[in-house]
Amino acid sequence: VEDVSDELLDALKEASEAHSLDPLADLPHVYVPGLSCGRVRRAFVRDLNKSYYPTAQFRPERLRVAFGPAFLLEVSRGCSYKCRFCLARQIYRPMRVRRLPRLLEILKEGLERTATDRVSVISFAASDHPELTEILESLLARGVSFTIPSLRVDRAPTRALELLRESGQVSVTVAPEVASERLADALGKGVYPEEVIELGRELRRLGFSRLKLYFMVGVPGEREDEAAAIGKLAREVRELGFSRVTVAINPLIPKPHTPLQWAPYVRERDYRRRVELVRREAGRGIKLSGLEWREGLLEVAVARGGPEVGEALASASAEGRVSRRRALLVVKKLLKREARPALGYSLGAELPWEVVDVGVRRSEVVKEYERFLEALSR
Repeated sequence: VEDVSDELLDALKEASEAHSLDPLADLPHVYVPGLSCGRVRRAFVRDLNKSYYPTAQFRPERLRVAFGPAFLLEVSRGCSYKCRFCLARQIYRPMRVRRLPRLLEILKEGLERTATDRVSVISFAASDHPELTEILESLLARGVSFTIPSLRVDRAPTRALELLRESGQVSVTVAPEVASERLADALGKGVYPEEVIELGRELRRLGFSRLKLYFMVGVPGEREDEAAAIGKLAREVRELGFSRVTVAINPLIPKPHTPLQWAPYVRERDYRRRVELVRREAGRGIKLSGLEWREGLLEVAVARGGPEVGEALASASAEGRVSRRRALLVVKKLLKREARPALGYSLGAELPWEVVDVGVRRSEVVKEYERFLEALSR
């Protein structure tokens, strides 16, 4: 929202003074239930090199943050890949990059104004940045340690991996998502098990000792042997000589605006069965982590529910902080009356989130969902 932040702040001030949300409802990029007329349009930054960047970053002392105590350096926004389950692909279009000169300006000012000597290079597709190697070389030359939270399996440049290792990093995170070629094709991920093994060999050659792999189960049409293949792949990677391999398994959460927005959420017994298959096939020496099924249920209700979900959670919070357990009870009660957020929507259904225009035609999303179903039948 950088390019519309001044306009937004002015409207917030006016709304506060007038004790009315009307000034916000007048903005084309803000949706106010009951006041906004028609669909609201997504606001996005067209040129990251000219946009504002927060160089004085702070972290609450008692709050654990996602990327640790590091200066966050966003090198790009958006993603050029076509993963059909991914919300970021849809709402952060198009792929945009910050060029090296602008990044060096941000880095110089950021390290002066932020109390840290560690940098986290953040991006949905850092491996695709045309100057990634130069960025990492600049960080290394400054004597700061750095990390890249996640790498694309089939696009990680060898020199970038070498620089990561030279910076002292011993652990790498990779998200293959599935361990089946059929599911990889259906989801549009295009990352296959043999590529994960090949990357594992390369990482060991470079001296990395720890690897974290992200997978998801509960993809519509998934077979039990495809879930078990996750454990088999993890075991094969472990046998390459890593001292620690962690496998994070999460249920597929169908997201709004994505081709899988109509798909059902996996049933609890099926999810538990698949996680157990992974555990059994992986064997000893591999740590498994991830969401519980009920936590995923809460996520899917918030992701695909209508205004009633927000209203119910807001009402529950009127008495104070809402615990996860309390939120889950509220959501389960709602799902008994309206089960579609969990069971999925029909293609002809009116979807609660379509009040927001993210710049993707519905016909395009439908076509991608049909391609997903077609790929599953192969």
